[in-house]
Amino acid sequence: MFDDDLMSTLYDVYDNAVSFQSGFRWNSPDGRPVGDLPGWQSAALGTLLDRGLVAVEPGDHLVRLTDRGVVALYNSPEVPLAA
Repeated sequence: MFDDDLMSTLYDVYDNAVSFQSGFRWNSPDGRPVGDLPGWQSAALGTLLDRGLVAVEPGDHLVRLTDRGVVALYNSPEVPLAA
């Protein structure tokens, strides 16, 4: 089971809203980094990276769901409040 912070962050990664460039950042809809993530969400991304649910893509620096992350996202009955 995931807590709300981890599920919210999985949804943001699914939406291609997060990149990594000397720290985790929000992306605009056109893919440009537009600001730093809050500390709680950076911590959640660290946990998701450690669990192998997300990965940072080389080149474009987008944070993407791994196969395990897709399974976790689609098998969860919980929808985060931020979604």
